[in-house]
Amino acid sequence: MERARNVYHVSLAGIASLRDYFGTVWERDLSDYKAVAEEYTEKTEGEKLMSSTDANASQASTIAGRKVAAMVVRKTVRVDVPQAHAFSVFTEHFGSWWPLATHKIGKQDAVTAIIEPKRGGRWFERSADGTECDWGRVQVWEPPCRLVLTWEVSADWQPDTTIHTEVEVTFVSDGPDRTTVHLEHRELEQYGEKAGMMRSIFDSEGGYGGILQRFVHAASSAELGQEVPCPSDHK
Repeated sequence: MERARNVYHVSLAGIASLRDYFGTVWERDLSDYKAVAEEYTEKTEGEKLMSSTDANASQASTIAGRKVAAMVVRKTVRVDVPQAHAFSVFTEHFGSWWPLATHKIGKQDAVTAIIEPKRGGRWFERSADGTECDWGRVQVWEPPCRLVLTWEVSADWQPDTTIHTEVEVTFVSDGPDRTTVHLEHRELEQYGEKAGMMRSIFDSEGGYGGILQRFVHAASSAELGQEVPCPSDHK
């Protein structure tokens, strides 16, 4: 017995219609995919650019911060006297230990230097004929712990009220008869292109290094008016 066979005929017109249908669908879907891909690429590139910009800004900020931090001089000394005594010698007897023979700004020889004991007080030198030259002002007066002065002197060692660098001195009690004194001279970037030179001078032994040793000697000495040599004295 012969099995029945199904015979199918393919319509060429139907194939053409089916091809046209899928062609339309693929064209639409590929167009949508292209738009999404381009949007994603633009977003990614934008995020990369933002990230790069933020990183560069952060790096620039860090470098600038380091440069500013470098324009600071910090010194620390310890003296075997009570905190109140150390503060008193530094302020009330300032003229007895500061190296006036070399570290002055007036044309006349200075005989003393004075820190007025109040906020807003003057910080100045006085010559034998009574002439006075201002160095700066007292910004903070907190005995016996803290003193902040402005240093308003140019790189040519002349009074200059456009310069407001700061000298902060703190007195930390380490016991009944021992005090640690921290000095920080900051904002030296105000000297512009001469900032590095000024920092080197202040940071040298002829600067705060030797000057603070004079203070230590004076604070430990019974005779506050005693002259004490300053290593490598220079203006």
